[in-house]
Amino acid sequence: MRNILVVEDNKNQALLYQNKLTEEGYIVSVAGSSMEAINMVEHNPPDLIVMDANVSWMENIEFMGKILGERIPVVINAAMVECTDMSGLKKTIREIMENESLMADK
Repeated sequence: MRNILVVEDNKNQALLYQNKLTEEGYIVSVAGSSMEAINMVEHNPPDLIVMDANVSWMENIEFMGKILGERIPVVINAAMVECTDMSGLKKTIREIMENESLMADK
């Protein structure tokens, strides 16, 4: 089973991500901010990060800088509205998780 860290400041959206990705068989952790996510990555690195692009932009830049050396794939959700149809995201995550060259170091 693969571990996914969701970085999402909207609690309803975070719960939706968690429920949908758990249904797909992933172990999902949620961070409400980039700063919280940095701490989580340092203590328990995930296999993949799904990040809301609308979380504080400056925090996102700092977050990306801190995890750059970790070699963790990051999917950035840039939707400006709540996302209820997760089919595209789930397909992207499945393709990343199944890509041996991306996941070789994990």
